Amino acid sequence: MLIKPILVALMYKKYGYTCNALQCNFINKYYKKKISGAEFISIDPIKAQKYFDITLLPECNDFLNEDLLIIGYDIRNHSIFFLSSGGDFYEIYDGMIVKRGSSFDKMIENIKNGRKDEVISMQL
Repeated sequence: MLIKPILVALMYKKYGYTCNALQCNFINKYYKKKISGAEFISIDPIKAQKYFDITLLPECNDFLNEDLLIIGYDIRNHSIFFLSSGGDFYEIYDGMIVKRGSSFDKMIENIKNGRKDEVISMQL
């Protein structure tokens, strides 16, 4: 399902997020796409929004010195995924921020294999 970039930007603006070209292009490519072997992961920012308290976003942005964009969630691990304005993926759960790197495919592979990557903070 291809979404026009302007619609993505409007969708995010409605929920209080901003999105740059890199982030909008990611959503256009992966929105609601099934992830083989990781059916518990959904790239659906609208549904992910239901599981994240948006009031925490400015604190996360300030801490990481990034502009994070909510992109999806992992129903199995009760976590939320973000893509930074610089192209890094983050996962937030249980008060932790985990930097998942800049490769979406590698992030998915690490999650499927249970690898935790780099824990940035435990103070949300």
